[in-house]
Amino acid sequence: MGLLALLGPGCAPGPASSLSTPSPIFVTSTLPATVAPSSTAPPPTSSPAPTATPRAGMTSTQLYVRGQPASSAAQLGLIGPATAVQILGRDPSGNWYQIAYAQAHDGKAWVAAQYVRAEDKDTIPVIGSEAGLGPSATVMQQINVRSGPGTDFASLGTLNPKDVVPLTGRDSSGTWLQIEYASGPGSRGWISAGYVQASGIDGLPIVAESGQVVGTRTATGVPPTPTATLAPAADDHDTADAPAVKAVFSPAGAGALMYSSDLSAPKGDPADWIAFTPYQSTVTIKLQCVGSSEVEVDLSLGNRVVADWGGLSCGNSHVAMLSPGKQYVLKLSTVDAGGQPAYVRYTVHIQGWP
Repeated sequence: MGLLALLGPGCAPGPASSLSTPSPIFVTSTLPATVAPSSTAPPPTSSPAPTATPRAGMTSTQLYVRGQPASSAAQLGLIGPATAVQILGRDPSGNWYQIAYAQAHDGKAWVAAQYVRAEDKDTIPVIGSEAGLGPSATVMQQINVRSGPGTDFASLGTLNPKDVVPLTGRDSSGTWLQIEYASGPGSRGWISAGYVQASGIDGLPIVAESGQVVGTRTATGVPPTPTATLAPAADDHDTADAPAVKAVFSPAGAGALMYSSDLSAPKGDPADWIAFTPYQSTVTIKLQCVGSSEVEVDLSLGNRVVADWGGLSCGNSHVAMLSPGKQYVLKLSTVDAGGQPAYVRYTVHIQGWP
């Protein structure tokens, strides 16, 4: 099943000339010069480490503030659209921003980065173990959180793609990871390692099914962490004539579309169709993917492929010149992997502003 967001003029970033909300002012401050001590004064015993200057940002829509960089984390509050925030850092994947938030017990909280506008995103510091995030993993597709390290254990809930979860342990083989999970026994839960991107797993403590720590390093002869077999993508039952979603852009209504789903082959759903009608001739399309396959993209008008469309690969964007008021159909499909199983989770952004 796909995830859709239709974004109006105040709910998604677009060119600066089309935004009614004033752009945030970014101020970069410098630390005052250190005054050298006099020759008679005793030398200082230590110097405090400099801290990164918070970056100014502004929300593009209403969004939740959470205690951890995950959609399953506790909600600390709501921030409205066009609200100025101070960005302290980002998670390693860049999908979440840590912001200053007075209502949190430590004055810090997390928000989804895609709904916050900020300049120089690549220079925002990564929050690592030094800042309290510790070992963590980024979720690749929706997965169950279980009460123990195996599919036979009860499901406690689910995690969504791009969620970042703190890691607290692993089983002896490294195929299951223990995470912080507020609604689990002892505020812990378990996820399959094959569905996440993580590093430093071997440094985690080995935890038994009972929750007791039984070791700190991999025993000799234990095989490396295998890659779990991903479940086939559920069939959306969409076609070119009955697309998964239809969007009509207008100056007073939706100005952009964001759609997320998954594809798989040879089993599962190998293709999706998305229809949209622009009101301006310039449309930007961006594709982001996670998984074991690339995505092939075709843009059609009626029964013909758009002449100036050269396709789109994961991680890239394309500016297309289209005819306003006409319905276009975007087809996304898995790339043939020579008969090998392929799975990909994607998000496509269609920006309809001029």
